[in-house]
Amino acid sequence: MKAEKKVPDLTLAPDPDSSFFEGIVFFEPIIIDKLIDLLKTNGLLKKKSLTKSGHQESNWMSKYDSQRSHVAAIISQYSAIDNAIKVKYQFANRGTSIYGRVYPLGSKSGGEMSGNLRDYCFHKQWTALDIENAHPNILYQVLKLNGFEEFTFLANYCSNRNQNFQEVMNEYNVDRTAAKYLFIRLLYLGSFQGWAKDNGLSSKKPTKFIDGFSEEMFKIAEVLMKHNADMHATLKPNKKSKKVGRTPKAQKADEGLASRDQLVAYFCAEHERCVLKLMFDFLVTIGLINIEKVECMLRYDGIDLPLASLDGKDIGDVLNRMSDYVFKHSGFKLMMTEKAYKENYELQAMVNEQLDYEKRIPDEFKARLDNDFLTSTSNYNLQKYYFEKFVTTIQNQIERISSSMLRRCHGN
Repeated sequence: MKAEKKVPDLTLAPDPDSSFFEGIVFFEPIIIDKLIDLLKTNGLLKKKSLTKSGHQESNWMSKYDSQRSHVAAIISQYSAIDNAIKVKYQFANRGTSIYGRVYPLGSKSGGEMSGNLRDYCFHKQWTALDIENAHPNILYQVLKLNGFEEFTFLANYCSNRNQNFQEVMNEYNVDRTAAKYLFIRLLYLGSFQGWAKDNGLSSKKPTKFIDGFSEEMFKIAEVLMKHNADMHATLKPNKKSKKVGRTPKAQKADEGLASRDQLVAYFCAEHERCVLKLMFDFLVTIGLINIEKVECMLRYDGIDLPLASLDGKDIGDVLNRMSDYVFKHSGFKLMMTEKAYKENYELQAMVNEQLDYEKRIPDEFKARLDNDFLTSTSNYNLQKYYFEKFVTTIQNQIERISSSMLRRCHGN
């Protein structure tokens, strides 16, 4: 008898296996000296900021005021015995949520660093196995497989994402990242006007496709609310949630509940985490993850692995088989891709230049301690190097003098 086709749930109930990831200690093998070197630099690590699109550049910004503080927190989790960062995960709201994503405790994971720092640390050490266009594809497939065929703008976006990005780039003269964040914003019921303002485009009007996509997302949110009242009631209202587009009557009915954009986000994230668990199970099954000592990073819409674990493997075959495994067990037909870390030549060169203290000391000060030069530089590590170099020089001179005196004494 042919097995019944799996259909993803439109109405979500609590996952009986939701605590799975919380019960594991994850190890992230890392060249710790790279992180330590970052802390020795000045001006290369950012302070908290927002991108032009209004999005935080990385998740660490919700907990730390600077990349320096974040990197120091990650280093604090380093185990010299394991040569790895030790990481635990929990749900949002300090682990009290029962739906959605899991997050590294305190964002103390290399995977929580911004992209340029991950490239700097993980090039030739790690690679990322990702779900392509995760939330839009998950949302569209749930709706379609449950009989909702009318959401043609979301279908178009899932099928022609790059073309839609290019049209936005051409229309508004923005880069791909800004175009991507527009659709992320619309997916969670944000407005074109807000995106336009953040990108200095307040006078611009939305295209017909943008208008249609936005209107469709509000209709989709209503469908999700209708079918997920129990889930909706468990979500903690977020002060930043959007009430835009709601009538006074509807806003009153929703009072005390999470808003629609939160429901959309949690609905997609819950399915995403369940897919991530299937990806994890598959990688354990084929031996790329050792369940006795788990070396990987959970990256929300994918899993990062040390390259050493993939040695001799056909990555294309692994991705195809993982996609088939997910489809068999969930009903989602999702494309899996590898996103290799790139070498960050620029950042590495800047780190090397700042740590080459010998070149930064003027010749006239190399043989003597000059207090004016010592206090003129704000770089603590340069000051330390210069002072220790001088002290070492003095000590070497004392040792040479002592050795000479001893020789003369023995000679007498």
